[in-house]
Amino acid sequence: MYICLEGLKGCGKSTLLTSAQQLLATHSVPFDLVAPTNSAPLEHSWTERLSAWLPCLRRLDAWNEHLYAERSRYATDAGQWQRPLILGDRSIVTSYATRWYKWGNPKRCVERVNTLEAHLPAPDHIILLDLTPQQAWARARTRGAPTVSTTKPCLACTKPGRLTSKFSGSAFRGCATPSGTCSMPARLPMPCSATGSD
Repeated sequence: MYICLEGLKGCGKSTLLTSAQQLLATHSVPFDLVAPTNSAPLEHSWTERLSAWLPCLRRLDAWNEHLYAERSRYATDAGQWQRPLILGDRSIVTSYATRWYKWGNPKRCVERVNTLEAHLPAPDHIILLDLTPQQAWARARTRGAPTVSTTKPCLACTKPGRLTSKFSGSAFRGCATPSGTCSMPARLPMPCSATGSD
């Protein structure tokens, strides 16, 4: 059985998975953990090596698409699928959720994700840990995580209809965020020295 946890960063996926792993180990239940969005080891992935060397590549949508497809491929290959229980820290559902609005055609997005990540099985069960963006923002701040990513627009900027169009007059468009106004560029690439969290 393949059970995945999904939810925004800060919703408690890691905490819940750590507790579940400890409980399963205590009761000698054989399981494996598959995390298809986690970074692959550098020695197994040329895209991870290039991303580490040139962080500005993470501003390119096509690059991220192939990076995450490679990560899921590595996680699938490394997973011990013969075990009776597989716990998932995210799943292919993450790719659907983060890419559904691409190309203005959700059906095309699903087909593309299915093609790029065909190796990753669909989960038998998905547990969605619900959290509002404001709660996620507050938790990120208390953990010391950056509240504004330098590699992506902020959460409020990524709502459909709020992204800055590459054809609009201004490359910067402020948006309402819990901490005030965001002036991160929604489309322009950052310099190669930019770093940040996923």
